[in-house]
Amino acid sequence: IPVAISCRIIADAAAGLAYAHNAKDGEGNALHLVHRDIGPSNIMISYDGVTKVLDFGVAKAATASMQTQAGTLKGKLGYLAPEQLEGDPVDHRTDIFCLGIVLHEMLTGKRLFSGRNEVEMIMALRDREIVPPSFHNPDVPPELDTLVLEMLEREIGKRLDSASSAHSQLVSMATKLGCKGTTDVAKWMEAELGDTLAKRRQFEQEAVKAAREVRDEAKALANNERALFGGTAPQSMASGAFNAPFAGTYGSGTMGSGVGSGSMGSGSMGSGGSHSMLTRNRKMSSTALIVLGSLTAILVIGALVIGFWAGRTPTRTAIAQPTKMASVMIYAY
Repeated sequence: IPVAISCRIIADAAAGLAYAHNAKDGEGNALHLVHRDIGPSNIMISYDGVTKVLDFGVAKAATASMQTQAGTLKGKLGYLAPEQLEGDPVDHRTDIFCLGIVLHEMLTGKRLFSGRNEVEMIMALRDREIVPPSFHNPDVPPELDTLVLEMLEREIGKRLDSASSAHSQLVSMATKLGCKGTTDVAKWMEAELGDTLAKRRQFEQEAVKAAREVRDEAKALANNERALFGGTAPQSMASGAFNAPFAGTYGSGTMGSGVGSGSMGSGSMGSGGSHSMLTRNRKMSSTALIVLGSLTAILVIGALVIGFWAGRTPTRTAIAQPTKMASVMIYAY
């Protein structure tokens, strides 16, 4: 990934973290929110070049009543701060360290803390020397080296103090290096991932088309049902077909005036009750068809989405092929 693009992506991620770190409750009290799970899989880029920090599922606020169980880690091994590893208290600077890991890997195309197993990865997190990104990528300027190493300071008291500071410094560096904003990120994505984006757009268009076809079929069924029961047939049935038998069969006998001409003939059952019942049934049936069509459309879209993404495993790909980590971050959103 070009250095300027990397700076802009992480600058936007830092802005998102700064907003979370400075969040307050309804009474104006600071929440001291900490994400605790910053990594490539939780930093996504939309098609318009905007970076978003996702998945605050393990985030922790100062007001939280729950405590992390002893012996458990919150976050992903390889993207943890030293204090997380040691079980020490965490704060907003924990997220800054983890964001520094992602930035270092984007600039170098290499995993910062790797190992053949969990033990080796833990030892790397604790003891491995953190070299400047320019050691692997000569395009990285000295001021960016300094910022990255400040974000990756193992001693929390010496670490960069705020995500806002990281944001402002990275925006300045990105601008100097030729990336003026999210538009440039979007253009780079289009150039690098044109085929992937084209396939995604085609998939979205097909999903929308399929949903519309299901919706139109549901409307057509509803209209046919209205045409079937909304014409003269129900009225003739109510006033004619029902009345005639009762008037003919029972009209002259003992039951004629009571049943034929009375309550079942031209009264409530004949023209009023039957017509009202048919109207209610017609409305209920139309509503049911529309609801059924909508649910079917949702199921079709869901099936297409699952089918499209079934084979994708971003986190696994990022670990197995670190040089393609940026691509994973981009098309996973």
